[in-house]
Amino acid sequence: MHLIIASSIYFLLCTSVLLFHKERNFILFVKLTFIYILTFVSFKTDSFTIPIGIIFGLIFLFQVKKDKKIVLLSVIYGILTNIVLHYFTPPIPLGYITESTEMYEVVEKFNEVEYVKTFLETEEMQLNIKKFVDRDLDIPYFMLLSYILIDNDVAVNGRVELMSGPHEKHLSGTKIKKTGNTEIVYLNYNGIDYIGLFEYSKGEPYLKVVVRGSVKQGLVD
Repeated sequence: MHLIIASSIYFLLCTSVLLFHKERNFILFVKLTFIYILTFVSFKTDSFTIPIGIIFGLIFLFQVKKDKKIVLLSVIYGILTNIVLHYFTPPIPLGYITESTEMYEVVEKFNEVEYVKTFLETEEMQLNIKKFVDRDLDIPYFMLLSYILIDNDVAVNGRVELMSGPHEKHLSGTKIKKTGNTEIVYLNYNGIDYIGLFEYSKGEPYLKVVVRGSVKQGLVD
């Protein structure tokens, strides 16, 4: 996330130079790139941070005679980037953005949401919902079914019971979407809608997100 912001502001810096500076050469862009990157150098302790790069950038600004405006622009954009990154932008890894997008893709299919739950690949729940699921079955479908039965306190004592127990008459559903690495499954149990997002790791699916509530009309046939 920080890299995207820093790169975007660097692009604005280069654009500003191209618009307002008549002389354009390779050395010029090397200079502004060096100074811009220099502004990110700092010395941190537990109680304070010394912006060494910005200090050197300002010293360099007062020392140079040629391209003074370029140096000034580079320092200003560098300071601006540091302020944005340190005070206005939380340190969100790109992976979190991807996960949030996936979760939104599931949640936006609902009119009403009772809850949203997320699970890690290593959680005990993964073992519980795979307990009676064999490889020759539609694994994500029956994993979500197992989760729903657990969620509704319905006991299942084996594979046959999972596939053909009394709960079957209260059940309907389908796959909504399948990509190379993820699969979204919809099931309705006793009038309650569930959507599970499964991700494949080492060829095996695991339940990553499950949403319970009431889906939008027309989502499934």
